[in-house]
Amino acid sequence: MRIQTVAATFYALTAISTCAYSQPKCVAPDLSDRQVREIIGKERARRKDLPPAHPKPLWTVRKDGCYYIAIEAKLSESPGDDNMVVVDADNIFTLNQYGVIVDVQVGNSVDTQMGKGCPGRVLSKAELTEIVRKEREVRKDLPPPFPKFRIGVSRLHCLYLYYEFEAPGTNGKYLVFEIDQFGGFMHVTRSDPR
Repeated sequence: MRIQTVAATFYALTAISTCAYSQPKCVAPDLSDRQVREIIGKERARRKDLPPAHPKPLWTVRKDGCYYIAIEAKLSESPGDDNMVVVDADNIFTLNQYGVIVDVQVGNSVDTQMGKGCPGRVLSKAELTEIVRKEREVRKDLPPPFPKFRIGVSRLHCLYLYYEFEAPGTNGKYLVFEIDQFGGFMHVTRSDPR
C-alpha cells in the first residue's frame, strides 16, 4: 500500500508542472543563484540533518512560483570521468521566497519517514483545510472545491499533499494542493484539467 501511495504522490507532483494553476504573487525580493547556494551552505553549518556537500558539485537553481529548487549534482571523482554526473546522487533543496529551506531530497530516495525530522511543527488536517480555504479566498484562479468531496493528506519528505477527491470517487477526479511544512501554499493541480 505504501508503494502505491508513493507512486500516486510522485505522479501527482510530476503532473504539477504541466497542469498547475497560476502562481501567487511573491512578496520577497528575488534571490540570486549565488544567494540560494550561500543560504544552503550556512544552513549546512548550522543544521546536522542536511546532507553533506558533494566534493565536486554542479549546481542548478531554478525558481518555481515563489519557491527555489536548488539541485546539487555530484560530479565523478574518478580519473578520466571529469565532469561526469553521478546518477542518483543529487541533493535537491526547496527554499521558500524568504530563503528558508522547506524540503530536502537526497538522491532518488523514497522518504519512508514521512515528515519525521522536519524542523517545522506537524500541521493538522484542519490547519491544512484552512490554508487551502484562505488561499482560495485570495486567489480566484484556483479551482473551486467539488460539490461533494473527501479529504486525504499525505507527506512527501517535509511537504504536505492535501487531496480533495470528488465523492463518491467513481470517476477519479481529484485536486492536489502542495503545502510546505510551515504552511506556505506551493501549488495546486487537478487530475482532469477540463
